[in-house]
Formats: sequence, C-alpha cells, structure tokens
Amino acid sequence: MRRPLKHAEWLTLRRIIVLGWVVLALSCLPTIYLLSTSSGGYDVNGNLLGTDYSAFWSAGRFALEGHAGDAYDLALQKEHLRSLFAEPNTRLTAWLHPPTFYLVVTPLATLPYLVSLAFWVSFGLAAFFKMIRNIDPGATALLLAFAFPPVLTNIPNGQTGMLFAALFGGALICLPKRPYLAGIMIGLMTFKPHLGPLIPIALLIGGHYRAVASATLTTLLLMLISTAWLGPQIWLDFLQSFEISRGVILESGGAGWYKFQSVFAALRNWGVQVELAYLLHGVIACLVAIVVFLIWFRPVDQSLKFASLIAGSSLVSPYIYDYDLAMLAPAIGWVILHALKHEFLAYEKSTIAFVAIAPAYSRALPDGLLIPFGLLASILLFGIIARRALSATNLVKLKQMEIGC
Repeated sequence: MRRPLKHAEWLTLRRIIVLGWVVLALSCLPTIYLLSTSSGGYDVNGNLLGTDYSAFWSAGRFALEGHAGDAYDLALQKEHLRSLFAEPNTRLTAWLHPPTFYLVVTPLATLPYLVSLAFWVSFGLAAFFKMIRNIDPGATALLLAFAFPPVLTNIPNGQTGMLFAALFGGALICLPKRPYLAGIMIGLMTFKPHLGPLIPIALLIGGHYRAVASATLTTLLLMLISTAWLGPQIWLDFLQSFEISRGVILESGGAGWYKFQSVFAALRNWGVQVELAYLLHGVIACLVAIVVFLIWFRPVDQSLKFASLIAGSSLVSPYIYDYDLAMLAPAIGWVILHALKHEFLAYEKSTIAFVAIAPAYSRALPDGLLIPFGLLASILLFGIIARRALSATNLVKLKQMEIGC
C-alpha cells in the first residue's frame, strides 16, 4: 500500500486523461440538470439560474437607478430582487463587493438577466481558458484545468472564481516581462481584496516594484472613478456591509460553513468558539506568510514562487468559498510542469491526484461530512510546493558551492 502511494506508477498519462474526462463530466452534470429542468429562468428548486449572479445584476440595476448604496442593505436588496423578477419567493443573495466592482456589473445590468448571465459565464470561461493556454497550451492541461472541481462550480452560481483565477494566473505570467500589465491585472483583482494580502508582500520581496506601482495606481484609479460616479457615501455603505459578511455569513455560518474552505470556517464548523478560531487561523496564516516570504526571497524557480503565492493566498483569508479555489488550477499546473522538468518527489503524484479531486466533495457530501475537502487540498498543495521549493533552493546552493570549488 505504501509503495503505490509513494511513487504512484499506476497513475499513467492515459489513466489521468480518462479520470479527467470522468471528473469533467461529473462536474458538468449539475449545470446540465439545472438548465434542463429550469423554467422561466428558475431551476427545479425554485432558485434563479446563476443564483449568486442575481446580486451582481441587481446591484448594477440599483446603480442605473441612482441608488447604488441600497444594494448593500439586505432588506432593500431582497425587495429589489423580488420586484425585478416579479417573483415573491426569489431567494436573497447579498451584494458584498467593493464599489469598484460597480464598474463591471452596471454595464452587465443593461442586458436582460439571462443574456447577462450567459455573457458573464462565457467571459469567465474564455479568460480562464486563455490563462491556462499561456501556462501550457496542450489539450491535456486544458482538460485537467477545467476538470478541477472548483472551476465549473462557478457556472451554476454565476460566481467570480474563474475570472479571479484568470487574473491571478495571468498577472503572474506577465510579471517577469510585462510588469506594468501584471500590475494592472492585480489592480483589477481588488474586487476580492480579502484574497490578496500576500501579493504586495511577495512582489516587494521579489523586487517587482514596477508591478507594485502599476497595481497601486490601477486600484487608486478604480476607486477615484467609482467615487466620482457613485459618491463617497458608497464607501461607507460598503464598510457597513462588513457586519453581514463577517457576523451573519462567516462567524454565524449563515451561508453554511461547509461552503467555506478556510481554517477558521472548519474550526467553527467543528464547534470552536469564534475568538479561538480566529486565533488559530491567524497563527496558520502567519506561518503561511513566512513560508511564502522565504520562497520569494530565495533563489527558487519562478514557477514555484508563483504557485506558492496562489496556494498561500488560498489559506490566508478566513473568507474563501469552494468556488474561489479555482485559482489553485494554475498553481497545480506549475507544480506539475516543474516536476516533469525535474522529477516527482515521493508521494507527490498521489498527493496532486488527491488535490485535483478532493474539492469536489465539499458540497457533494451532506455538509461536507464536517471534512473541509477544499481546505485539505489547499494545505496539501501548499505543502508540496514548499517542500519542492526548499529542495530546489538547496540544489541551487549546492551547485553554487560546486562552482566555487
């Protein structure tokens, strides 16, 4: 039993491709089922198609009507959704994104809802496809990337995970040769600021000052435009919505703790008190930040630096949904490419296989059976990246010593 896990000779390319097609088909089934059983824009459960996207579209409609700040009020948002869709049982979805995201959702709100949803999902798929092609244009890489369970989870929810992953991966791809473009893409990622605290630290440590400057200017420009358009009060409305995202959704599990894939959410799901859960999550986040610091500070292959930043970012925020883990796809790709170029370490193949499949069980099993499969995938991925990066550092140092002798 130990040897099959240690070296995973059974995990041949042919079996990987077959498994990829199977997982991809299973990932598509929920969307196919919801579409085939839908009627009048509602699925068989009575929810709007692209349930979460309804909050984006509704917020855009609020902005078009001149009342953008009302989207942050749960009661007004609920009333607005039901009036827009003329359906008293339309499920409430909270709008919690920064005001800068109005620059995206407002133009989309000029389209009919289902047309807007289709455009949004198609754009996310295209952006994600382009990003993966720039890492590895092979058909197998594309298959495995789209078979990664968190990726297609974004479709029935109409969520932002694919777009965020495309921007994150794309920014890192551009970083070495096109730092200003990388910075612009990082600035555009601020519609989910809670997932990016490690990014400026890594870029500064790595000496990517032009990318930092570009990201800062892009972020400030987006803030200035949204403030000039919507007024400064919009930022106060946004800050007040923190009580919803923090108190109602995260700390109290209003959306279901099993949907979150963070250390904090797992501890809360296991009954740990809020204060202790925050403390333990903070300790883990600090350790992750230190490891990312060391990897970016030392002479490590840039693909491992990129992978460590993405995987580390998935572990730092307490507020991360399973669909947000789509951003792990490029990190997994970089690890595999590095291993193919050098060699796979012990237990690495079997670990990567688990990481590639585990997030599928976050919602497939009843409340995840109290097991945060997505979180386990993030931890294991970060672990093998750190192990490989530190080993690579030792090899670089050894070669330098040999040259010196």
